[in-house]
Amino acid sequence: MKLIFQEVKNFKSKFIRSVSSAKILEYVSLIKKYMYKITMHKRSQVALDTLTTEELNSFWQVLDKLTVSGVNNGLGDNIVKLKTEEPLYLLKIDSNIRAIIQVTAKDEIEVLDLVTQDTLKMFSRASK
Repeated sequence: MKLIFQEVKNFKSKFIRSVSSAKILEYVSLIKKYMYKITMHKRSQVALDTLTTEELNSFWQVLDKLTVSGVNNGLGDNIVKLKTEEPLYLLKIDSNIRAIIQVTAKDEIEVLDLVTQDTLKMFSRASK
C-alpha cells in the first residue's frame, strides 16, 4: 500500500502546477484505482480551473486525508453536514475555499462544487 500511495504522490507532484481539467481528471482516475472513489461533478471541474496553484495544492491535500467513514461521521473540524434533504457536506479546503461533497456509495465521494466564503455568506444572507 505504501508503494501505491507513493506512486499517487509522485504523480500528483508532477502535475500539481497544471490546473487543466484533463490533468485533474487523470489524477482522479489514478486515485480511483487505489483508494476510495472520488468523482468530480462538472461544476467542480470548472471551479478547479480557476484555483491558484496554492489553492489546488490545498484541495488535493485535504482530499488525500478524507475518507468515506470520516465524512459520514463528520470527523474533524474541517467538515460540516449541511441542513439539506440530500446528505451534503461542506469541506474546508483553506481559509477561503470550501468544497460541497456527498457520499454517493460506501466507497465513493463526489465533489459537487467549490465555493468561496464570500459566496457562502451571500447565500446565507439571501436565505434569511
